[in-house]
Amino acid sequence: MYKLVVSALAYQDLDSIISYIAIQLANPTAASNFLNELDKCYGHLINNPMIYPKCNNEWLEKQGYRKVIIKNYILI
Repeated sequence: MYKLVVSALAYQDLDSIISYIAIQLANPTAASNFLNELDKCYGHLINNPMIYPKCNNEWLEKQGYRKVIIKNYILI
């Protein structure tokens, strides 16, 4: 099992994304679906991060960062 680290800034960004989808787009169902997909990705990253591609950025790739695409968002 691997360790997943989510920074405070990432939590703020995710909160903004969820609020935007739920409030600005007036689509709480889509916001909930996004959260469900995020939870699935977290589980996959903890159990087998190799299923996701490495980042295209050379420095991030050397650090072992992976990228996950959820809807219109890229998580690193």
